[in-house]
Amino acid sequence: MINLTIGTAGHIDHGKTTLIKSLTGIDTDSLKDEKKRGITINLGFAHLDFEDMTVGFVDVPGHEKFIKNMVAGVTGIDAVMLVISADEGIMPQSIEHFNILELMGLKKGFIVITKTDLVDSELIEVVEEEIKELVKNTFLENCKIIKASSKTKEGMEEIKNHIKEIASNDDRDLSIENPRMAIDRVFSLKGIGTVVTGTLSNGILKKSESVLIYPKELSSTIRNLQVFGKDVDEVLGGQRTAINLRDIDKSQISRGNDLSLAETLRLTKQIDCKIKILDDTERVIKDNSRLHLHVGTKEMLARIHFLKDKELKGGSTAFARLIIEENITVKRGDRFILRFYSPLETVGGGIVLNPNPKGKLKDDIKEIDYLEDNKNIKAYVEYILKKENNFVKIEEIIKNTIYNLNYLKDLLKEMEEENIVHNYFFGNKIYIIHKKSQNEIKNKIVTFLNNNETNNNITLGIPKEELRNNIFDGIDKNIYNSFIDELVKNKIIKIENNMVTTFNYYPKMNTKQTEQKENILIKLKKEGKDILNIKSYRESKEISNIIDYMIANEELVEITKDEVILKNNLEQIKSKLIDYISHNEKITVVEFRDLINSNRKHSIIILEYFDSKNLTKRIEDYRILF
Repeated sequence: MINLTIGTAGHIDHGKTTLIKSLTGIDTDSLKDEKKRGITINLGFAHLDFEDMTVGFVDVPGHEKFIKNMVAGVTGIDAVMLVISADEGIMPQSIEHFNILELMGLKKGFIVITKTDLVDSELIEVVEEEIKELVKNTFLENCKIIKASSKTKEGMEEIKNHIKEIASNDDRDLSIENPRMAIDRVFSLKGIGTVVTGTLSNGILKKSESVLIYPKELSSTIRNLQVFGKDVDEVLGGQRTAINLRDIDKSQISRGNDLSLAETLRLTKQIDCKIKILDDTERVIKDNSRLHLHVGTKEMLARIHFLKDKELKGGSTAFARLIIEENITVKRGDRFILRFYSPLETVGGGIVLNPNPKGKLKDDIKEIDYLEDNKNIKAYVEYILKKENNFVKIEEIIKNTIYNLNYLKDLLKEMEEENIVHNYFFGNKIYIIHKKSQNEIKNKIVTFLNNNETNNNITLGIPKEELRNNIFDGIDKNIYNSFIDELVKNKIIKIENNMVTTFNYYPKMNTKQTEQKENILIKLKKEGKDILNIKSYRESKEISNIIDYMIANEELVEITKDEVILKNNLEQIKSKLIDYISHNEKITVVEFRDLINSNRKHSIIILEYFDSKNLTKRIEDYRILF
């Protein structure tokens, strides 16, 4: 089943609403004020069913006071039908609407000259020539121009046939996109509850799915879906839909909110973009100007800051950052309209290049000055990863783009095979790093270890957790372990007793260090010197390193922070202690002192060490085996 949504555009009273009624039999002027005043104030909707196709029409307002509704109507449509009456020709809102269509990036459409029954053929030809001049060098330059009359029904069949032709050329793959919808209406029905409407701009939305409403990030579940009054199980990108939401009140939502799946949109107050100022505007847009921003169904105020320019005049293009006065949700590739602050007048528009900029706007924004599709999305993903220069959650890419998790997972696997990125999968968590960044971190680790080994030739390495704290900034522990495991596997580093060194490093004492070590052993072996206080030794970095080396090699045992004992001595003491308690059931400090021929202070220190190792257990003034 093919679905197509067509938006109408054109000057007030040029016959858009009447034309749609002639094509579909539906009157899109549904509001009382619209009937009374004879103009379309809000968005109107109608549809036309063919055997294998449903065409939705969004009848947008033509009066200049309702331009914001016109912009909302263009959001999410597949093609445009520009309507110009034969009796009046091109009028101010014809031009403004056409400019908006251009700025919104539409690629498909056609033009209908209406009310042909009111004028002669010669005037129709004049209007047609004016139209061709208007659309020269634009997306409508080679489009079909159809002459029509709602009164005589001239051109109606030709319009329907051309719509079929447009629809057949649509090769968009909705299955790779996440669904989202800019809400244009909110109401409540008795016995049904809250209903929101809009045009689904991307993806496929299904009944019973859980959704979030932004900017408040309200959660809800879809109770029911309708497309043109019919219940459906799913809605396709480009279709007009009404969504019945569970557990949410009408008062909590408003026009301009966005509906999407969880973890697929983000709130932002600034966007980097490329803007175009209309050729025929006389307004000069200065840096830091306050403008009206229209994106989706939202309207808000924003200040514009140019990359280089101090001001822009008609026909100019520039890279800029918009600082928005409230939170919005946008994605890369979204189109927007800019209107002058006062008086209200459309002056330009643009495209979102980076929906989540960090730091200052820089020249590298030019690197992503293109529209990606599933052929060059890799270039944008690579840009994100290079910019972050670290591990990036896949959700960050999802929130920036229209693409869904499954599509991006496949894309990232391809990029890994091409040696562009490296992926880390931990259940539902996926992290990505650019190969260049991965190599930089690897080199940083090796340099850190080399420096430690150069400064201390007998180091046993850096504790694994200490290395993490020095090199990685708050990274997920699973990623860290995987990263380290890869370096071990590739023989870049090695780990022994949880200490990390470069792969080819081995500690080796020089002659001087060997002599110093022997001096320490001599002091320990002196009569009555079973424990050595090493606090003073720590004042010398070189001697301190030797002691650490001896402790790591288990020649010495650190029984307190400042005291060590020979490993062999401690083992002999341990054997005597176990044997004594086995025969006597318990031992006092005095008995232990006499057993090992030491003093009371050292005896207490050694017993407390054994307590900490769960060898002994103190009860009142004696010990038993644990």
